[in-house]
Amino acid sequence: MDTSSLRSQSRKGLTQYERFKLHIAKAEAERRIRKKRNNARERAKRMMEARNKMTEARRPRVIKKKAKLLTNYIEALRLKKLQCLNTWGRLEQHEWRRVKEQFIRSVLRAATCDVPIWMKEIDRHVGRTNVRATKTTTVDHGARFEMEVALKLQALGWNVQLLGKCGDQGGDLLAQKADKSVVIQCKHYQSKASNSAVQEVIAGRQFYHATAAAVVASAGFTRQAHMLADKAGVLLLAPDQLSILG
Repeated sequence: MDTSSLRSQSRKGLTQYERFKLHIAKAEAERRIRKKRNNARERAKRMMEARNKMTEARRPRVIKKKAKLLTNYIEALRLKKLQCLNTWGRLEQHEWRRVKEQFIRSVLRAATCDVPIWMKEIDRHVGRTNVRATKTTTVDHGARFEMEVALKLQALGWNVQLLGKCGDQGGDLLAQKADKSVVIQCKHYQSKASNSAVQEVIAGRQFYHATAAAVVASAGFTRQAHMLADKAGVLLLAPDQLSILG
């Protein structure tokens, strides 16, 4: 026998007045529960409004601080945007968007609702993608070395494409002049570059269908790197030997 049948049987023995009192008590209990829930909602609403007011009051100061932080990273963002160009010099929008989102999340630490605003601000400050000299305050040494090599190649008449760190497939730079294309690995180490750099650029030459491959290292190369380069036809260059490329 279920609970409802037991309840109905128990109510059968009650007088009409007792059933009325039971109904009133039940209605009163439900009213108290609803009131308690409404009060809880009202408290939560007031707390949210107070928090929003506090946030809005701090908002101009926070935005000003984040805008100043953004200006400190403009040159680094320009370099990152250059690294989002594909082999043909076209900007890979999904890669650039990923870079911006990562910067907004990890550096600016902006609220989710402000992400579209900061995406536009970054585009406005960074501007168009041109290979140019970059300040050294916010860019790592390896990236600076790549930029130095790229600028030297441009001065020699090469059209240079920065391939970037994400998915570079064995090359940091792709230099093109007339019918010649060279994929280049840049190694800015305190010690000599090993044969792994040569292996990487061999893969890059095949991937980008380049006519030549080269490794540019600031500290020279190991004996094993020279042996592999001789067999694979890879040029091993110091930064001041770029004119050898032609």
